[in-house]
Formats: sequence, C-alpha cells, structure tokens
Amino acid sequence: MNKLGDFQYLWTTDKDKYCLEVLNGIFYIMDENSMMLLVEDDELYSLLVEKMICNGVKIVERDNSTEKTVEISVQTAMQKYGLFKNSV
Repeated sequence: MNKLGDFQYLWTTDKDKYCLEVLNGIFYIMDENSMMLLVEDDELYSLLVEKMICNGVKIVERDNSTEKTVEISVQTAMQKYGLFKNSV
C-alpha cells in the first residue's frame, strides 16, 4: 500500500483547497475551512509536508500575538521545514 500516494490530492487535484500553516515552528495541514488534517504517522506526515512545499501549496505563518497569517516563501518554508523535520 502506497500511503503517500493516498494523499497526493493535497498537492495535485485539491492543491488550492489546502495550505500549510506554520505555528511555533510546527507545520499543520489545513483545509480551506480551517480544519486540520491529522496524520498519526510522523514519517508520513513529514513526507506530506515536504511534498506540499515542493509542489507549490500555499504556506502561511501565524503570528501568535496578532492571530494574523502571512504567506511565506518556499525558501523560508524549506528552512523552517528543516528545523521541523529534525524535531519530529
């Protein structure tokens, strides 16, 4: 069973319905209704985040103090992802 393939809609057909939200250095997969996708397999979750970043899914970072989100670049996201991946 190809677990990664089961989620490819996140960065292909439904790419515009999802985003990555970074909060306190942690990446969350969010849908357009602000619902979080829960993935219990840490290795799979890391791969999903990486695929989403590399395939141009929107990435935002939430500011704790203002609760506002700001879109971040792929380069910035990859730097944050490197730190995130090492912590998982």
